[in-house]
Amino acid sequence: MVYRLALSVCGSRADAEEIVQETYVRVWRNMDSLRDRNAVLGWLYRICRNTATDRRRSLQRRKASSLDNPVGDGLSPLVDFIAGDTPTPEQELASAQARTALMKLLQTLRPKHREVLLLRDVEGMPSEQVAEVLGCPVGTVESRLHRARAALASKFERLTRQQAREHR
Repeated sequence: MVYRLALSVCGSRADAEEIVQETYVRVWRNMDSLRDRNAVLGWLYRICRNTATDRRRSLQRRKASSLDNPVGDGLSPLVDFIAGDTPTPEQELASAQARTALMKLLQTLRPKHREVLLLRDVEGMPSEQVAEVLGCPVGTVESRLHRARAALASKFERLTRQQAREHR
């Protein structure tokens, strides 16, 4: 779960792996600062998000381009959530194309909307926990989630209309 969150923030598998490592180092160093042991998941996500944000800012300042940056969908581990029984080869191809399109559409969302959508809808976190992780009110989480879903639906609808026109 930490890896998927890191990947959603940075978009690069290599960067996400480094963020996960740094997250667990920070968790280990700051274990005594955890006040409520029942809130460990939110605390862990918060550290991961902050670590990823720090890394993204650092990379933006350097304006370096990594050779590890993905060329394709960039979020393929997220695809693992879209699971099914043993599909036919045709179903696999159609599903792979849909997943690729969905991952590309997710990357076009604003980062704050993508984060909320992934935490709430993919990870299944309750809004209260998402609010804790992101450090914002629950109402903000709900409004971002609504906007993210609406934007994703609109983008998906536009894409399917465009593809239908191309296949006529």
